[in-house]
Amino acid sequence: MKKAMSFIILCSLSLCFSDDWPKWRGEASTGVSQEKNILTSWPKAGLKTLWKASLGSGYSGISVANGRVFTLYGDSDYENAVALDAKTGKVLWKKRLGYLFKNYFGDGPRSTPTVDGNKVYVISSNGDLQCLSTKNGRKYWGMNVLKKFIAKNIDWGMSGSPFIVNDLLLYNPGGKKGSIIALDKNTGKLKWTSGNFPAGYSTPITATIGGIFQVIMFTGDHIVGFLPQNGKIIWKSKWVTDYNVNAATPIFHNNHVFISSGYRSGSALIKLTVNDGKISARKLWTTKKMKNHFSSSILHNNHIYGFHQTRLKCMDFQTGSNKWTQSGFQKGSLVGVNNHMIILGEKGGLAIAELIPGSYKQKGFMPLFKGTKCWTVPTIANGQLYVRNESQMVCLDVSK
Repeated sequence: MKKAMSFIILCSLSLCFSDDWPKWRGEASTGVSQEKNILTSWPKAGLKTLWKASLGSGYSGISVANGRVFTLYGDSDYENAVALDAKTGKVLWKKRLGYLFKNYFGDGPRSTPTVDGNKVYVISSNGDLQCLSTKNGRKYWGMNVLKKFIAKNIDWGMSGSPFIVNDLLLYNPGGKKGSIIALDKNTGKLKWTSGNFPAGYSTPITATIGGIFQVIMFTGDHIVGFLPQNGKIIWKSKWVTDYNVNAATPIFHNNHVFISSGYRSGSALIKLTVNDGKISARKLWTTKKMKNHFSSSILHNNHIYGFHQTRLKCMDFQTGSNKWTQSGFQKGSLVGVNNHMIILGEKGGLAIAELIPGSYKQKGFMPLFKGTKCWTVPTIANGQLYVRNESQMVCLDVSK
């Protein structure tokens, strides 16, 4: 009887947190939630606010795991990691990471915490990497990756999030003693270094091509695929952008990789082909009509949805042809859920629209923030929508 009750309790806990969002772009690194019981038409009065929490500067994303919310923010002098209660917004712990990164386009951290089991991995804009306890913020290990690997900080601060594959933490500091690095996630011990690529602003993804499991990373001047066990580069394709600002996360689908950058670059679809165990990369198309400055696109039913600078667009994944364009959000961001996208404009307007290639169909709007910059992509977890600007996080009820 006791064993049966324990099983029921464990199953209940699993169900409670089955729709967590533990890292940048969610569990699958796609920016698309698998939740179904979500409101897809909003009331005229807007969504119900569950709680608000004061934060500080920065554009760090929001991760949610096991009833806790994790993000980074800056105060007057330092950058901090913080954990909040997902139900109430109460601060459970705060951990100082390092000195505040200051920049004309905004101070503070840019990366997103990565939750793995009972640990959360965080990195400041100045390269202060730490492994912390999700329970109380206690530090297990830490280092400054810029100092350790002899790297100069990039112009707008380290922005890629810590990326966990099996027992490894992968990152791209772009240093003289380590361009792409792999650390033991439990101890911080260096396992290998690879490549000679400058640091980008993007977070990697994983993919399996021809039976070969690999990591795909958007560095400062290349998109590369490598084996996580030893860092061996198995394919690469050059992609040069002004100031090395390759920031948007790549999208992998059916042996193709979509990349996009701002400034004078644009987008490309790269086909990966396996012959005799070797992978070759060939660009099928490029276009200047989709430039993801910093906000990553999402894929739905063979169509890309994302921001071309200040305009929201839908384009065909296979051909790159434009389907529709929508203005009004400025430099916005979006997350996919239940055949819809939730869009946050940089001026604080929040909207929901259908993920369809025929035309832009909006099904709800609310002016959430006013007079502030919103460059952080929203997060959906367990029926709750988390949105932040540079001073506050708001939790909204999006459950049916």
